[in-house]
Amino acid sequence: MTDIDQIKESHAAMLARLGGFFAAQERGVVLVGGYLRDTLRSATPQQDVDIALPGETEKIGRELARFLGGTFVPLGAAFGASRVVVPAQDAEFPEEKT
Repeated sequence: MTDIDQIKESHAAMLARLGGFFAAQERGVVLVGGYLRDTLRSATPQQDVDIALPGETEKIGRELARFLGGTFVPLGAAFGASRVVVPAQDAEFPEEKT
């Protein structure tokens, strides 16, 4: 079994939607945080999915919230981070550090 096989079916659908959203924008993103760690360690993944991305995270977060039918929550400009809350799942995305 590969690490990707460990992703729950319910999470696979959300990850596919995220992938589609960012692919349509031709924007590269990186899966980070506890969800990735737990998946790689064969542990039960957390419910929230964290992604890092370059660019205007607030603007992108608002667009993603509309796309997913969720709610945009700014976490602070100083951190360059936002949260998108959707039914049953969260997605957090800090600015990618280069």
